[in-house]
Amino acid sequence: MQKLTIPHRLPGLNEIISASKQMSGRGARKWSNYATMKRHWGSVIAVYIQEQKPGPFVPPIGLRFVYTVNDKRRDPDNIDAGARKLIIDALVSAGTIGNDNLNWVSCLIAEFVVGDTDSVTVHFEDTKTII
Repeated sequence: MQKLTIPHRLPGLNEIISASKQMSGRGARKWSNYATMKRHWGSVIAVYIQEQKPGPFVPPIGLRFVYTVNDKRRDPDNIDAGARKLIIDALVSAGTIGNDNLNWVSCLIAEFVVGDTDSVTVHFEDTKTII
């Protein structure tokens, strides 16, 4: 089984929604803060994809997200929804997976572990063994 580890606290869904409501810049060149956030985190995640080189994969695959969190006050669904979107989009951009549609990704699972530092590990699994 292959995996990808990102040793960061990724933004949650609430942070992404908040950023999507805010604009920065002047005049016609206003940029969504969400676009800036997505570009930033896509670049960060891409570094770990390049270093760890997961793949190649034959679709369909299952993705198991194991979140290590050091703050038990964060909502699991908020953590997962935000991070999952950023990670999967980065995997597609890097060519690690061909697409994020149901032809490629047939199963998504999230697990949470309390630890000293925030991170997320994505396990790439055969869909026959993930369930």
